[in-house]
Amino acid sequence: HLDSAEVQPKSDIDVNVSARISPRDLTYFFSDSIMNYFKNWETTEVGIHGYYSLEKGELKTLNLKTGNSAFHATGKVYDIWDLKKLNWRDVVIHTNVGSDFKNILTPFLGTINIPPDVTLDVKSYGDTKTINLDAKVFTTWGNVETVGSVTPQASGIGVDAQVTGKNIVPDAWLELPWLGPLNLSVDARATIGDNPEMEIKGLISSVEIMDQTINSIALQSSLRNDSLATTLS
Repeated sequence: HLDSAEVQPKSDIDVNVSARISPRDLTYFFSDSIMNYFKNWETTEVGIHGYYSLEKGELKTLNLKTGNSAFHATGKVYDIWDLKKLNWRDVVIHTNVGSDFKNILTPFLGTINIPPDVTLDVKSYGDTKTINLDAKVFTTWGNVETVGSVTPQASGIGVDAQVTGKNIVPDAWLELPWLGPLNLSVDARATIGDNPEMEIKGLISSVEIMDQTINSIALQSSLRNDSLATTLS
């Protein structure tokens, strides 16, 4: 057991690192099951520039760039040596998801397909008790904007969010040929964990079903353990 005072450095930390890595050169250090996720990656650029001083740190830039994918993050973090006090501000993440990143995500998404082009922009602030997010996902199969919070709980994760979807194409995501593009705005509250619960209320402003457009559908749905009830009007 290490107390936070034992691991806290006595002096300032300043990091400025950049590198070019070929994932194939790392096969000696990692198992095949891990390296399979990166088997098609070519030379990858990695960069990090930041500092930490007097319980305050700034990530000026964190970059990861492959041939067709990229991740970039900036932000400020405070009290990283004490989990009870750990918090962050002005965190901004920009991600372009190409085939390299898709190779990592696909095994975890089951039957959900990933669009050819995906851009993810996230802004966040919070602490270990409440994570506040403003996320925008832009894809060739529709766009989604989410504003809300995530709360770690003893038995799972709590989610409270407002979600807006524009020109979503469900058939592309889940192979539902009878369901066409939809636009919606909903409020969602959910608990994810041992006893999942979910409440969704909102409006489907338009949707195509069997090539017919339906407008202004009020939506209310609730999930309790293994029971799902949905009302549309």
